[in-house]
Amino acid sequence: CSTAPSNYVADDTDCNDSNSAISPGAEELACDSTDSDCDGSDSLYDITDLGKGDLVISEVMMDPDAVSDSNGEWFEIYNASSKSVDLNGLILGSNGHSGETLGVCLGIDPGDYLVFTANDDLSTNGGIASDYDYTRSQLQLSNSSDTLSIETSSGVIDEVEWTSSSSHGQSAGVAAQVHTNSLTANLNDYASIWCGADSVLSSGDYATPGAANSLCGESIDTAVQGLFNSYCTSCHSGSSPSKGLDLSSGEAWAAMYLVPSTQDSSYDMVAPGDATNSWLQIKLEGTQGGGNGSQMPIGGSALSSSDLSIVEDWIDDGAWR
Repeated sequence: CSTAPSNYVADDTDCNDSNSAISPGAEELACDSTDSDCDGSDSLYDITDLGKGDLVISEVMMDPDAVSDSNGEWFEIYNASSKSVDLNGLILGSNGHSGETLGVCLGIDPGDYLVFTANDDLSTNGGIASDYDYTRSQLQLSNSSDTLSIETSSGVIDEVEWTSSSSHGQSAGVAAQVHTNSLTANLNDYASIWCGADSVLSSGDYATPGAANSLCGESIDTAVQGLFNSYCTSCHSGSSPSKGLDLSSGEAWAAMYLVPSTQDSSYDMVAPGDATNSWLQIKLEGTQGGGNGSQMPIGGSALSSSDLSIVEDWIDDGAWR
């Protein structure tokens, strides 16, 4: 043409002129059956873009009570990354079984959950909506002890090991869950970070498949951190906190949880579930004995019995992050 026709544009890379939501540079959501950014693929990221901890095993039903194990076992993963990922090729594994490799486009967006079931029939699996139905002969979840993993050919993204039928708070008909504040591949290695679900399903079992987990117990970021801010952080914060112990918001949990005391290494600063043998509680109560410094908080009045109970109950309930 010697003269360009009306509505002419010099850029012909838009692959769908009739849909304004589809064009180069548009956000690509994994496995939504639409090539939104015109690159020829339905997903911007795949499992080769995943690193350790990008996906987190967040809930496991290893012993359903409403239905049989063969019908009702399932587990849930959480996308802790910032990527919308196609999980095609992801490897699901458990001890003593060959495992299963996903062979379909399965998308998960940041902050979302996917549920993997041994049976996707709602009428026989306890009413659990399934995102992926795995083959139980290749993947089974032992009630007593097992290791569940999600992997790529490059290595493990996350795995969870339980050593008994109650090690992660689970029991018959009660799923094991990671506390909502602890959805990382490092934190979910601690059995004490898990708890039994307390939200009841229509089947009568307890779980939250495909949704945020229960809180398990009080987080440090509530009344406990408030006490630290009021009585402790004047000394225990900043670039050089007293005794190297930083009790400021966002730092206190990692500084104490299963961390040996520098004054008496036979005690952890916080031993989850055991306030009596937690050095934090011992120091706050002033029962540390001679040669182990003063009762905390130093230079001020001891905490009231009600404040001591707040810390004690937090530790005894699991010392949740």
